[in-house]
Amino acid sequence: MLRKCLLFTLVFALSATPVWAQSKDKKAKSIKFNPQADPLKKGDQADVEISRGFFIDSEVGLLTFLAGEGALVYRPGMLVALRFGQDIRKDLTFYGKIGGTVTGNTACFGDPRGTACQDVKDKFGFPPKIKGRPLPRQGVSMILGAGLRWAFLTIDERFFFHLTVELLGQMIPPDNVPEADADKVTDTTRKNLAFGGGAGAGFGVEYYFVLKHFSASVNIRAYYFATPFMENSLLGLATIVSAGLKYTF
Repeated sequence: MLRKCLLFTLVFALSATPVWAQSKDKKAKSIKFNPQADPLKKGDQADVEISRGFFIDSEVGLLTFLAGEGALVYRPGMLVALRFGQDIRKDLTFYGKIGGTVTGNTACFGDPRGTACQDVKDKFGFPPKIKGRPLPRQGVSMILGAGLRWAFLTIDERFFFHLTVELLGQMIPPDNVPEADADKVTDTTRKNLAFGGGAGAGFGVEYYFVLKHFSASVNIRAYYFATPFMENSLLGLATIVSAGLKYTF
C-alpha cells in the first residue's frame, strides 16, 4: 500500500510540472517590461505638451546708454518691467509691456571740470547749480509699449531661441527743484513732463523648466530713445540685458 502511494505521488508531480512551468511562463510574458511605455525612456518629459496662450512675464535688467546725450548724463541703471500677452502661434508671440527705469548721473555731469569730461563741457557747459550743488537730472522714467517675439530656432518643446522687436513710449518726470529756486534752472524738464519713445530689437533664449507653465528667459536688446530729456537733447542709443520669468495659463 505504501509503495502505491509513493508511486502515485511521483507520477502526479511529474505530470504537473509542465503545467506549472507553462503557467509561470505565460504570467511572465503578461507582465513583461515594455520600454516604449516607460516615460523615463522618452527623455526629460519630452512628451509633455507646453502651455500656449495668455501669459504674464517679468523682466529685470541692466540699462546702459552707449551714445547720444544720454550716455553723457546717465550711468548704467536698472530696468524693471512686466509683459503680458498671447501666443499667436507656436513660434510667434504678441505682448504689451509696462515698467520703469532708474539711473544715476555720471561723474562728469556732476562736475565736468576734469580732462576726461570734454564732451560734457562741450554739450552742456557747467550744469545749473542750486545753492552751490550740481543739479542732477531725473534718473527715473516710466515706459509703456508693445512687442513681437519670433522663435526662429526650436531645439525641442522646452528650449528655443527668439528674436524680439519693441516699440516703447517713455515719460520722464520733472526734476525735483524747489519753487524758490526755479528761476535759477532753465532746463525744459524743470516743470514739465518729458515725453518720448524709442524702438528696439534683440535676441534671446527661453526654457520651460517646471512642467509646462513656467519658463525662464535671457535677452539682450538695442534701443534708440528719442526722448527730449533735456533742452535740445535726446537720450540716444542704449542696450538692455535682462532676465525674465514667465507663467503661461
